[in-house]
Parts: sequence; C-alpha cells; structure tokens
Amino acid sequence: MDENPTKPEIHELIEKNKKEELVKRWYENPEAGHLKGKWELTYDQMNYLMGLIKSLVNEEKKNTKLKENHLDEINFHIEEMNKSEREMEQAKSDKNDAYNKLKEILNNIVYSNIPRRVIQQIIDSVEVDQNIEISTGEYTDKLPPSAWKDSARITSAGSIVNAGEQIVLDREYSLGIDGAFTEFGELVIAWDHFESADSCRGFGNDYSLTISLCDGSSEGDISSKIFSRLLTIILTEMVPLTTKSIRLLFDTPMIKFIQERVRPFNEKKHRIFGRILRDFSFRDGNEAVNGLGSAGATAINVIIHRTGFCWSNGVGDSALYLIKENEDIKPLILDSNLETDTTNLIRLKRKSAVGNGETILLEEGDVLVGVTDHIAEYIEHDRDNLKNLVSNFKKSNITRKHEYWQEIFDDISAHHTKNDDMTIFIYVHDSKNILFETTKYGFSNGKYIFEDSEYVEFEKEYYYNKIDKKGIKRIKNHGIASNLRIIEDRLSNSVWHDFIPKYKIKKTSDEYILVMEHLGEEYIRLDKLIEESDLAGLENVIAILDNIEMVMKENEISHGDFSPSNIMIHKKSFKFKLIDLNTLFIHGCIPHDELGHKGLFGDESIPCIPSIYTHLFPLRALKISIEIMISMLKNQEAEIGRECFNISNDEEYLLEKGDLKNYFLSKEDDLDLHVNNLKAKFPNIDVEQIKLQLSKLRLSEIYNFNSWGNL
Repeated sequence: MDENPTKPEIHELIEKNKKEELVKRWYENPEAGHLKGKWELTYDQMNYLMGLIKSLVNEEKKNTKLKENHLDEINFHIEEMNKSEREMEQAKSDKNDAYNKLKEILNNIVYSNIPRRVIQQIIDSVEVDQNIEISTGEYTDKLPPSAWKDSARITSAGSIVNAGEQIVLDREYSLGIDGAFTEFGELVIAWDHFESADSCRGFGNDYSLTISLCDGSSEGDISSKIFSRLLTIILTEMVPLTTKSIRLLFDTPMIKFIQERVRPFNEKKHRIFGRILRDFSFRDGNEAVNGLGSAGATAINVIIHRTGFCWSNGVGDSALYLIKENEDIKPLILDSNLETDTTNLIRLKRKSAVGNGETILLEEGDVLVGVTDHIAEYIEHDRDNLKNLVSNFKKSNITRKHEYWQEIFDDISAHHTKNDDMTIFIYVHDSKNILFETTKYGFSNGKYIFEDSEYVEFEKEYYYNKIDKKGIKRIKNHGIASNLRIIEDRLSNSVWHDFIPKYKIKKTSDEYILVMEHLGEEYIRLDKLIEESDLAGLENVIAILDNIEMVMKENEISHGDFSPSNIMIHKKSFKFKLIDLNTLFIHGCIPHDELGHKGLFGDESIPCIPSIYTHLFPLRALKISIEIMISMLKNQEAEIGRECFNISNDEEYLLEKGDLKNYFLSKEDDLDLHVNNLKAKFPNIDVEQIKLQLSKLRLSEIYNFNSWGNL
C-alpha cells in the first residue's frame, strides 16, 4: 500500500473493519488532520472513523494505566523478592550458626560422662531429623563399637528385657536383643517363649553392668510372671541381692510398691491396670493381681565392673557359671536341688536364704553364663553341654541368629519329659578395663613411707602428711577398691563434685592404697559443730543437712556409713565434704558389708542396705534430733547442743536402737504413735514438724519407689 492511500483504499479499510491499519494510516498521512485531498470521506464515513479513533485512543489510555498498575505491582514484587533474598541470607547465616552450635554440642556430648547408650540415642535422633542437614557419622565414629539390634522372632515375644529398655509384654511383639556391647564386654541374651514366667534384665553404663535373672514360680502363674519382671527391675536399679536387702522383699512397703505397679491409681483416684498389665486380658489381669500373694521367683544378681571385678549372688535353683580358657567350669551359684520342685523362692511374706556373693577378677575372653530351669538341669547332666553351648561365641556371629537358640532350646527340651521355662544370658568379657595405677609403700617406726613422703597416724587406720595435705588408707577388699576406682574414673571424666575430697585408688602387690585430700583446720566435724552450736547455729545445721540431701540426690551418690563424724564442714562457707570414702556408692557398685552406726541405723541395720538411698535414713534421723534440740534451746532447757544429747557418745541421740527399724518399716497408721512417744519424752517439740520429719523415715519415702523401672 502506498504511503498516501487513495480514497478507495481508505474505503476498503473501513469496509473490512481494519481498525488498527486505518488509524495507523490516519496518523501517518500528513493530510489526515484536515480530512482533505485523497482522504475525502462522506459524513458517515468520517463519523465512523472519528468514533473508531476515539475508542482506540480510550483503549490505549486504559492499557497505559494498566501498564502503570502492573509496573507498581512488579516493583512491589521485586522489593518482596529482594526482602526474601535478604531474609534467606540471614537464615543461611543463622543456620550456619545453629549448625556450628549443634556440632559443638554433639562434640561435648560424645566426650561427656553420659552413658554411651544415651549418647547414641541423641546422635540417632539428630540423624533422622530432616530439618538438620548434618552428618552425625563423625560423632558416631568417635564412640566405641556398639550394636543394638532387634533379633528375629524365635517363637514369640520372650521373657526378656534389654539394657535399660522397656519390658516386652505384648504378645504380638518379637523384640529381643541380638547383642548388647559395653566398653568392657558383650552381653548376649536369648530366651524361649513369651509364656515363660522367667525374666532377665541388664542395666548399666560405661562403668558397670548389672544383670538380674529371675526364674518365676509356677505357683503364681501370671502373677509370678509379673513379679519376676518387677524383681529384675528392683535388683538392677534399687539394690543388689544380698542377705540384708532381701528383707525389703517381705515387708509391707515393698508389697505396696509391687501392687501399685500392677494396679495404680489414675487421676480420678480409681484403681486401674498398670502398664505392666496393659496387654493382658481382663481375666488374666485380675489373676495376676489376686495371685501376687503366691507369686515368687528364684534369682541371680551379677554386677560387672570395667575394672574387671565381678560380684554375684543368688537364691534358689537358677545357676551362674564362669568359663575360663583351658580351665574347668566353675559354678559361682548353684543349688544342689536343681531337679526338685521345692526350691527356695523369693516370695512375698516368706523368707529365704541368699547365697553368699563372691568377688572375682575377669580376664579377656572369660564367659559368664546365667540360666534357669531346664537349661541348668541340662548343663548339670553333663558340663560339656555348657562348653558346646558357648563354643561358637568367639568364632562367628552364629550366636546372633535366632535359629541357633531355637536348636539349643529344642535339644534341651528333648532331654526332659516335662515342659518348663528356659531363660539364659551369656556375658563375654573384654580387655578394655579401667586399670589401677600401681604403687609401693613401706612401714617403719610407726610411719608409712609412701611415694617418698612420710605419713603418721591421724585416726584409726588412717595416716596423713600435714605438709602435703594428703591422707592414706589401706583397702584390702577388692570390691571396695573396684567401687572407688569406677567412681574415681567417672568423677575424673566430669566435674569433680566438691563434696567428695580428691582421691586416687592405687594398687600394691596384694592390696590397695586410697590416697586422698586431707582436710585441715579450716574444717570442723559435723558432730563437733552440733555440740558447740547455739540456737542460731543449730538452725544453720538444719540448712546444712537440707543442702547435703539435695546435693547428693542431684549427683546420685550415696554413702554407706553416713554419720556426723564422717562429714566435715568448712568453718566459713559451711560447705560440706564426705570422708571415710570406703562406702561411697553409685548405681552399679558392688555391695559393701558396712553396717553403719547403730545409733543411726538400729541393731538390725535394715536401712543400711547398699543403694543410692542409703544415706537418707541416718541423715533424716539426725535432722529430727536437731529439730528436738532446737525446741529444747527455744524453751531454755539447754544453751548449746552438747547439753541436749551426747552426739559423740556412740551417736545414740534420742532414737532408741530398737525403735529405728520401726520408723523405717512402719505404716502410715503408725505415725501418730511414734509422734506421741516422742511427745511424751520431749513435751515442747513442734508436733507437726516432727510428724513431717518422721514420715520421711519410712522405707517408701527413702527408696523413692515412683522412680523405679519407668513402668
């Protein structure tokens, strides 16, 4: 088309309604402005063209405004995008900070004193968190080798609990353990079937491992099954099985503890089936509850230390064997009446004899085997059966296969005419022990020559060097030495608690030497402080005792010979330190024979059972004595502590020897009777305060039943 279109061409554009082209020509044609020349149009055509141009101009304006609006929107989104980019950069920076902080925390955890099992759980929980992009392999590699697995089904869920985990009771579960590895050995547990009333439980940390194996009584049926599982928890978490501790199993507070695990109260104070009965039918649950009176179990208790020392004790027809390379099998616990049905049972309200414990030193490759029922009879029929049973442990992983145990159980069952339960644990010791530092010493002219320093006698069997501020004490008992060594190692790998004097336990040719910080004249013994205190001083002693209880609870450390003569108080800060460290106790310690002070425990020393709660009874008994002293001073019956009781004289205080076990074992109904007896003896006491303090002496308060077993 020419640059200046003719009239026909314009007409053609109008007729074909080519609006854009027509308007374009209008603007391009210099004559279009006055509509003359070749652009001569009729009136109608001109009106049409003007209307067309007007509409297109309006549309153009509309488009322009729309573009402006879009431009504003685009600018807004650009700003939002820039803001998002800035926030993203800040998030990356924050994430890097969090990442580095997490790495620092993980690193601290790996090198902390937390049990390795817990460390592994923390690492695993980080690894599965999809929001944290961090490789935990570098931390896992720092841990000693470990293997925590679920084995395949043997027949059905077994009567087994693995170290520190929940009890397996659901009939549909097939959980067990393939192997539980510690830093100083390997615990392998296998089992027969769920219907078994037997139970085995391992509980420990990086320093010790406690294993409890129970053979449930057939008389109690389901109730014995429940009882044996509870008993494994008690023996691993509360106290080892000893002649002293067995008393707890027959007393009312223990029965109450068991019943409350089976039928606890809910928030509406109604009795319900406890978690341990959760998977039973209503009928079976009722049978378990009603049959607790006849429930029972024989038991074995084993404590193994990373020092290599091992202690064991047992009652009834379960058995424990030690297998050493090229030596005859040594039964550590074995009842002579394995094949009879009448065995000694740990039974509610029925006493039984406990086999004496023995402390032995394990070496690399030594094997401990604990068994019940048919397996014990199978082994005693021919001791070679036991050697064959464990012969493959060091050669291959065959013992990790459920088929291995299934064949053994089938073989053992074939040797018997009747069916019975079978439970077994096998522990293989490793060489990664905590070693004792060796030393030498000599004795001449009433002085010990130790590490080139002279030590003179300070008190009975305790010698000290005043210049070096060190004391030494000979330790002959392997179990006590082992306890001190694992506690020392635990404290050395964390923050040493300042209420325990710094010490080292060292080995000589035939015994041990405890080398400890000697406390000088800036300290005073608590019994002397009590004797010299006036009213304000005794009120301060109450605060000191409260602090001692709180600190020892927080650090889970006990003392088996807790008395004012074994507590030193700083004269200015009033901070305390424990002395006579032989009976320091943490979870997993080998039980000691210390009977404590009769004036604090009573003739039968029942509260002196080795556990992390041992110190609580004498501490609280002393607190009651101080409360009564305070009441005497307030009523001007005395001016200082020594005028109330002779604290240093056999530490008898106000509590008669024969009464102490009654306070410990009493029911709540007896509380008013005890308070009235004290009121008759000390008319001016604060009755409510004394009643409160006396209530805290009961076994159920001392041993904190609610924390056991996480049931």
